[in-house]
Amino acid sequence: MNIVGISGDCEHNSAVALIRDGELVYAEAEERLSRIKCDGAFPHRALARALERTGPGEVLFAAPGLPVLAEVLAAAGTNGREPGRAACALRERAWFEIELLAAADAAGAAVERVEHHRAHARCAAYLAGGGDALVVTADGQGDGVSAAVWRHRDGALERLWDLPLADGSPGFFFAAVTEILGYRRLRDEGKVTALAAAGAPHRPLESLMAEVLAIEPGSAGSPPRLRVDPERVAPWSTGRPLHTPRFASELGAFAAADVARAAQERLEAAVLALLAPWTAGAPGGLLAVAGGLFANVRVNRRLAELPGVSRVAVAPPMGDEGLAVGAAVEAALRRGVEVAACRTMLLGSPAVDGDLEDLLARHPGFAVDPAPPHEAASLAARLLADGHVVARCAGPGELGPRALGNRSLLYRPDDPGCGEWLNRHLGRDPVMPFAPCVRREDLPVVTPVPAELYDGLEAMTVAVPVSAGFRRLCPGVVHGDGTARVQAVRRAAAPQMWALLDHFHQLTGLPALLNTSLNRHGEPICGGLADALVTAAASGIELILTDGGRLLHRSGRTAPVRLAASATGGRGGP
Repeated sequence: MNIVGISGDCEHNSAVALIRDGELVYAEAEERLSRIKCDGAFPHRALARALERTGPGEVLFAAPGLPVLAEVLAAAGTNGREPGRAACALRERAWFEIELLAAADAAGAAVERVEHHRAHARCAAYLAGGGDALVVTADGQGDGVSAAVWRHRDGALERLWDLPLADGSPGFFFAAVTEILGYRRLRDEGKVTALAAAGAPHRPLESLMAEVLAIEPGSAGSPPRLRVDPERVAPWSTGRPLHTPRFASELGAFAAADVARAAQERLEAAVLALLAPWTAGAPGGLLAVAGGLFANVRVNRRLAELPGVSRVAVAPPMGDEGLAVGAAVEAALRRGVEVAACRTMLLGSPAVDGDLEDLLARHPGFAVDPAPPHEAASLAARLLADGHVVARCAGPGELGPRALGNRSLLYRPDDPGCGEWLNRHLGRDPVMPFAPCVRREDLPVVTPVPAELYDGLEAMTVAVPVSAGFRRLCPGVVHGDGTARVQAVRRAAAPQMWALLDHFHQLTGLPALLNTSLNRHGEPICGGLADALVTAAASGIELILTDGGRLLHRSGRTAPVRLAASATGGRGGP
């Protein structure tokens, strides 16, 4: 049986996932193929790739979100004299369902819908290993709910509590602040979190945030209630900002970093207050989370402070791209199909789709280095040690917002000045920190936090405090607040990336590499090598490590094998 999960009902981060004969074999965000950041259109490209991978037997489309087409059609039928208004209602409210039904008809597939937060919860539970857990989902909104708490036991999901959108959304509160600070909502919230590290405390500002995102004590035996002030945070609309003029005016009296700090701290306080009554009963101490709010790496770190929590599992595709996985898994389990465990997010399209020589013929600015493929890791490590930036575009692409080594730019972590070069050439916002990738066995050198506490350390979903020694060795990948969004690389899961880190450590004694995503600012992470070549040409990147152990370099420049052979061991520069 083939179960195709399709997300896209929330106007951003559309994606497709395929479970074939009980195994998750493909998952990819539409943005990687369309080259539109956070693309929320119906994922036709990713769906086509999923259908190419289906096996014999029935095909089922599983999609998050409750059906609305019949409701909209019924309303339109009572207003037949205004077909234009009816058409607008169909386009605004039912566009995803219309596209879904048309695609299913073309593929000869049945359609099943899964409630939005249930799909998030199923994704979180599945990627946490499928065992018993307390599951929390939180985002802007989905099907009229902005957050929910679930019990996952023996494969069944039981909803314990939810936060109606009528009471407000913590996610939309933070998105409104994001807008006021001049960033794009539902896309740049990570910049607000990063900016918060530079902020100073202000009591009046903290009091204002407490008014906007209020926490009201619950009655005996009931959890606290959360309220978002509608005079400051407006209802969701695709055409209007989330913040009100009043809220913007009030925050305009404060420095941007101070606003970011106050909003971040209030969000953390609200999340902890809402969840504390539930986590004491977390089965086995496991808390699994998903939803766009849990893209916030500082919130995720603080989840471990909750009573009864001994392990935090953040779904790597925590945003709406993860809904495709969750909907597919939910549909499979409803049919009694057992889905095999998944330990990797490397589920997308291959880096090289076709013949490498044909691809390079279309991009004559790059050539293949003559070094033997089996020496690629050691050669790339020598170049990195000598101060060169190396792009890595190899294997399948990652699902989720983080570059985990297969679509990454790598550099030495001990050069604080590298950020200026990368930010300038990539058009990158300097407020965003760089992340370290390390061998998993080197985590004790990086942070005092036990590796078992956070599953998310393998997918850069948690910012952890670093040790004084690591900060001294690798200042280029430590944020101003003394934390780092670490990626821990397991040898079994990513042997080539692990080997590169190992060679680099042997050459330099440094336990990490700087890892940032392979894309220019405002663009999606590269989907494949063709995108990587375009990005490299536009960004001054001269070296790309790709499939088959091949190292590409700019045509007409000194070949990397000769660069490495002549290296003096100096730091050099990008």
